[in-house]
Amino acid sequence: MRALFITVAVLITYGSIYPFEFRMENDFGEALRTLLSTYDGQTRRGDILGNVALFLPFGFFGIPALLRSRSFLSRALVVFLLGFILSLGLQVAQIFVPGRQPALVDVYWNLLGMGIGLVGGRLIPLTTTTRGLSIDRSSAFPLLLIGSWVAYRLIPFVPTIDFQEIKDSLKPLLLNPEFSFVRTLHNTTGWLVVATLWRRSVPRSLPDGYLLLLVPVVYALEVGIISNAITVSNVAGASVALCVWFGLLRRMDGRYAIMALLVGLSLVVRGLEPFEIGLGREKFLWIPFTGFLGGSMQHNTAVMFEKVFFYGAFIWLLVSIRVSWLAAVGLGVVLTAGIEWAQIYFGPHSPEITDPLLMAGMAFVMRTMDEKQFNERFRRSDSRSAERSPGPVPPEADR
Repeated sequence: MRALFITVAVLITYGSIYPFEFRMENDFGEALRTLLSTYDGQTRRGDILGNVALFLPFGFFGIPALLRSRSFLSRALVVFLLGFILSLGLQVAQIFVPGRQPALVDVYWNLLGMGIGLVGGRLIPLTTTTRGLSIDRSSAFPLLLIGSWVAYRLIPFVPTIDFQEIKDSLKPLLLNPEFSFVRTLHNTTGWLVVATLWRRSVPRSLPDGYLLLLVPVVYALEVGIISNAITVSNVAGASVALCVWFGLLRRMDGRYAIMALLVGLSLVVRGLEPFEIGLGREKFLWIPFTGFLGGSMQHNTAVMFEKVFFYGAFIWLLVSIRVSWLAAVGLGVVLTAGIEWAQIYFGPHSPEITDPLLMAGMAFVMRTMDEKQFNERFRRSDSRSAERSPGPVPPEADR
């Protein structure tokens, strides 16, 4: 966990001082006084989301990275102090990066994101028992993915009681319905993955019937979120997913393999739509996260949650059908690299190195969060292979 925590800190630093061109255009003392005067500055909603999301994993992974002999409160205080120093230091460093606009108010939002991460790490710890519901370490990663899908659906997390806003959220569904096969496939795959993760992560005291409540609850919340909308593809995708899951997939032995293929197909289709050959070749971007550091931060944050969900699910599903971890990483990286390479010719897209790196990063997160059970699982798998038992090895039994 400590290596993962350090990686998160490095990525935060990377995103904060990109593109690494340092020069001092004004007097440092004056620039520092300007920075200190921005403690009550106004911040756009997208920038707020970006600053909150940036430090959320810092808090989430910070607790298990510290010595477990200490109490949760003492570890939380240490993580909070480290996060404050990092956030403030990066704002000062941005004084030397032309084009950046350092603001002390960003530190507040960074600390809020870190606080949410700390609470999340407390609610989804590596091993705990709460109110009789046993959440073991192997459940942490699936629950993280489910949370990423819900976060992707509910961004920007700002509720509204404005009746006009609510009507606008329903217009694409009721007044201007447009069906998209790609987006329906995307939603169907997403909800089927959620159902699969749910089956493997939650206690048996929470039956699959709760999924019938989760879908309408999430969509109802979406209607009440500003700048959000429900479409025909959203409803059709969720409906197909629930019918397929309860009618067929839930009790099928090969569901993990089917889901891995479906996620791979969805990534390819989603990555290459609208399947139009570009008039010229798009430039491939070799600097990681270039696309996430420009444009709308609200949109970029939503895309990040989406990619975390699908890439993490792809690796998790492959491992669940006894594909070795290294082979799963290789397949995931090759798949995303192939999609990015194809985007050079299929417009309009921005092909870059980020997605293969993010796929590998999610594999690293999965292995780190479930290292003990991961090793035991594959020792058992290796022993079965040594016995040369006939027939394919079935997926691990659901909890």
